[in-house]
Amino acid sequence: MALDLGLSDWEVVSLGRELGLIDDGLTKADLLFLASWSKKLPRPVIADALKLPSQNIWRYQNKHRLSAVSADSISQQVAVSTFQFLIESKLKLPLDKNLPKRLSRECFSGPYYSIYSYALDEVKASRSWFSALGMLAQISYPLLYRHFQFKAGNAAEFATKDQLNEALQWSFEKMTGIDLLDHHYDEAEILMLLTEPEVGFTADELRSFYVARNHWRRWYHSFQDLKQGLARSIGILKTGDGRRRANTQTLRRVLQEHGRQADVCEVCTEGRALEIHHIFPVADTEDFLSSQEVNASENLIVLCPLHHRLAAGFDWYRCYLDGNQSERRELLRQFLIEIPS
Repeated sequence: MALDLGLSDWEVVSLGRELGLIDDGLTKADLLFLASWSKKLPRPVIADALKLPSQNIWRYQNKHRLSAVSADSISQQVAVSTFQFLIESKLKLPLDKNLPKRLSRECFSGPYYSIYSYALDEVKASRSWFSALGMLAQISYPLLYRHFQFKAGNAAEFATKDQLNEALQWSFEKMTGIDLLDHHYDEAEILMLLTEPEVGFTADELRSFYVARNHWRRWYHSFQDLKQGLARSIGILKTGDGRRRANTQTLRRVLQEHGRQADVCEVCTEGRALEIHHIFPVADTEDFLSSQEVNASENLIVLCPLHHRLAAGFDWYRCYLDGNQSERRELLRQFLIEIPS
């Protein structure tokens, strides 16, 4: 029956219960679902999925000694698993470029409001995300989405041109499949790529699926200005025939050579979708740090997507001016640990 309907066992059981074909006792399929998701989903979400009162779920979790997640104890890991469950199992939305248009605040009613509330607190604490919805999407699907693709508040905008250019570079890669930093292009060649129609970097697609025009017009007057500015920003990340910003494989090797691993976040020990962050940034330090210094082990820290985003709020320039170069990694870690969650 489950196979014929294209549903999982627990979905068939829930449907049967909703139709009055099954009483409110737990079936084997329910118990398997409960055991698998008790550590990953808040109790109200499990109750909603199984079409049972939350009190029943609490009783069964206690009876079977299952670790439970309550709505007031949401962590990043729980927020991620709950958001993914909402998108893939509850709403059954495809993970394509149209997802940002399909999602809205209304999707987070009832048992799912707890993760939206968690995300709101993170946004207020960091001020480095466009919206709670965008924050949830980026930490849940870091290879597919960025926060700026999702609906934002009226005051949301990129704080600096560097932040905008980083978003444009990511958008260009998603639109064309070309990573500009992984090729030895100079500024003129980059501009040619951005302008070549067959490459596929268009104003309409950028506006429709990635960065809205009102989010870049503060910095660029036209789409041609935008392409020239993006080419210039990528050009300064390179020196001569080499790169000012080393690629990820090289950075991993640098860390390993200094006895450091790149398999967990150095703040929260999250092990998925990790990113290597330059504490003193690549572009902004061209005048006083060499490419070797900016890519050195002491200037690198491994972070999860959430803490990578929060790291933008660290006052690295003050750290540099105060002569704390040798302590920069620990100072950044302490900054991230102390951000309210």
